[in-house]
Amino acid sequence: MTLAVDSLPTDLAAAHAMIIAKHEALLAAEARASAAESEAEHRALLIEKLKYTIAKLRREKFGQSSERGAILEQLDSTTVIGPGQVARVDEWKSLIVTEDG
Repeated sequence: MTLAVDSLPTDLAAAHAMIIAKHEALLAAEARASAAESEAEHRALLIEKLKYTIAKLRREKFGQSSERGAILEQLDSTTVIGPGQVARVDEWKSLIVTEDG
């Protein structure tokens, strides 16, 4: 922010008051920025907690899933689960393989 030279105070008391007002405005802006950063951190942590809760509830409802790649061997077949794929067993005991995401 720039001030025109004509708008600057000419006496010392007015200049002092202007400096104090600018300093107070700066402190208020820094406090708002700090509060916004704290709120952003809080929300990021809340999102991580909710993601963890969702994953936990999915495991409880659908069972374990393979998220790193695996080979699932059954009596009559072998299924390869690649990286980026997720496997789960549904309520009818069918193997469901989907792309992660």
